[in-house]
Amino acid sequence: MQNSTKSNTNELELCEYIDLSISVESIYESASEIGEHFKKLIQLFGAETFEILISCVVRVLENLEDVTVQRNNCLKLVDKLHKQIDELQKDHQKRIQEQLKFQMEIEDIDELWRKENGKLEQYVKYLKNENNRLNSMKTSENLSHSLMNLKPENEINIEHSSICHQKEINNAQLDKLKTKIKILNNEIELKNEENDDLKRKLVNLDLENRNIRKIISSLINNIIDSNGEMSKNDQHNDTNNNDDEWRERINILEEKLIVIKQQLESKQNDIIEMAEEVQPSESEQIKMEDLPVQGPIPKEPDEKLYWSPRNNQNRSKIWSFFPKFTKSFIK
Repeated sequence: MQNSTKSNTNELELCEYIDLSISVESIYESASEIGEHFKKLIQLFGAETFEILISCVVRVLENLEDVTVQRNNCLKLVDKLHKQIDELQKDHQKRIQEQLKFQMEIEDIDELWRKENGKLEQYVKYLKNENNRLNSMKTSENLSHSLMNLKPENEINIEHSSICHQKEINNAQLDKLKTKIKILNNEIELKNEENDDLKRKLVNLDLENRNIRKIISSLINNIIDSNGEMSKNDQHNDTNNNDDEWRERINILEEKLIVIKQQLESKQNDIIEMAEEVQPSESEQIKMEDLPVQGPIPKEPDEKLYWSPRNNQNRSKIWSFFPKFTKSFIK
């Protein structure tokens, strides 16, 4: 019994150290914060990627809310049972004091009864001695003389009746006190049984409270894991976003190159037309061919500094650079 009471007290002490930092209001605050984060993520990446994750997070938050409500109810019930136990213990102490008081009264009555009984026994002995003395007397004179010394018979009967009456009163009081003691003992036993039932209920509530704390810790771990997954998804989405930005930049550069190419082609066509207009006649070409060469040889049209579509070597270099550029950033 002592070991069970010690274990119960230890479990009650553990219940006093429950972490009450997690409340329904704190869960609502965290839910609002997570909702704001999801709004930002949905605005950036769309709602389809977060449908499953949002449902899981909402389910975890709802379970955590239910568990905290159950924990608060259990704590209220534990406080109520503590108060009932304190009241029962006070009542038990009060009844023990009353029982001690009744026992003291019974002891006093027993002592009084013993004293009265001793007096009666002494008086009976006295009567027996007187009777023997009277029987031993042979002469009437001695008998008359002895009767003079004795008390009258009426007084003896009155004293005997008063003593018997007092004895009956004392016996009636003893019977009443014994019945009261029996009733009090029965009530004390009932209260002890109720106290034991309450202690068993407390033990069960402590076990439920421990299970609830385990569930809360597991739910917190699940929320932490889900936040980790969210951060991983954010990182992955950031990388995809960077890739999309590089693709857009590459497309813009390609469009600029096409425009520049068109401008160069138009300028090249204008230069060709101007060259055809300035081109000398056949007679002048013959004369120029016969003239001696002075200075550096002029470059051919294909070898001009301007970009030309016929310059296949330069064109292959430019187009070979951009696929590598795009591939390196797409990867």
